[in-house]
Amino acid sequence: DLIARVYTMPSKFGRVFRVSIRSNPNNPQASIVSIISRDSDKKLIPSPDNLKNNLSRYLNESRLISDAIDVVDISIVNLGVSYQVVTSDTSNSDTVIQSINVKLNEFFKIENFQVGTPVIISDIANLIINTQDVISLVSLDFRTISGERDGKEYSNFSNTYASMIRKGVINPPAGSIIEVRYPEDDIIGTAG
Repeated sequence: DLIARVYTMPSKFGRVFRVSIRSNPNNPQASIVSIISRDSDKKLIPSPDNLKNNLSRYLNESRLISDAIDVVDISIVNLGVSYQVVTSDTSNSDTVIQSINVKLNEFFKIENFQVGTPVIISDIANLIINTQDVISLVSLDFRTISGERDGKEYSNFSNTYASMIRKGVINPPAGSIIEVRYPEDDIIGTAG
């Protein structure tokens, strides 16, 4: 009910792209409402303070007196993907890599992700292996990217990839969302 209320807030107060609600571990009467916005290039950005204030006032109108709501930013986990495949002798390996990159780009579109959506590594492997002219997947690696790299801005999220991987699943920490921010640079494929 609270999530629907966030998404139905009139646009004159600002627009929330994604929202997550969880209990406040320090106050059983409170909820933590995490939000994130997008810029004009459809990249994730922290929501402006003005939007958070407007949302707090808007939600305050319908809450119970004993309830408390804290509006905070969603953390952005920027991921990079690199892989190596073996292609058939009759194929153009550059074309195969391009086909895989298009599939991965489609998979990692931010519209496909909610707060806390995990990435199942075998899904990525299957996507790559099931591309025409791929004979085998030699390696598949993920990494977190933060700060500024090659003139591109990423989030300041500091968790390592190793801290998020468990049993073949990349689980973002509570209140965070995964983004492949610059797929043309953050998805790297080679054919061997």
